[in-house]
Amino acid sequence: MKDRVSRHGTCSRDRTKLVTRPPEVNDMGNFDDVILPHLDAAYNLARWLVRNGHDAEDVVQDAYLRAFQYFGTFHGRNARAWLLTIVRNSCLRWLQKNRAQQPPPISTKTSIATHVKARLLKPC
Repeated sequence: MKDRVSRHGTCSRDRTKLVTRPPEVNDMGNFDDVILPHLDAAYNLARWLVRNGHDAEDVVQDAYLRAFQYFGTFHGRNARAWLLTIVRNSCLRWLQKNRAQQPPPISTKTSIATHVKARLLKPC
């Protein structure tokens, strides 16, 4: 039994799971054509949000994996906006997870030597 193709996209014959997608995103081969051109914008947004290039690369990699995983839910409208939303959410998730692990900033009243000394003498 073949899938029907209409002007609205493809429609699965399986009645338990009706899946419709626009014709532009029917196969994962289009991911490269639709989403990958926005890699620079994704990296720039991530770098601006996490304030670190290496962390931004990790966040963008996670975001692209999520975008690839959920590419079937993309409706074919604005790929850049869809991807940057995923990048933003990945950044926020990364910041929540890693913000507590960063050391507190050194105040102007505390010298660097005092800060280092306190960290070295901290009991394990």
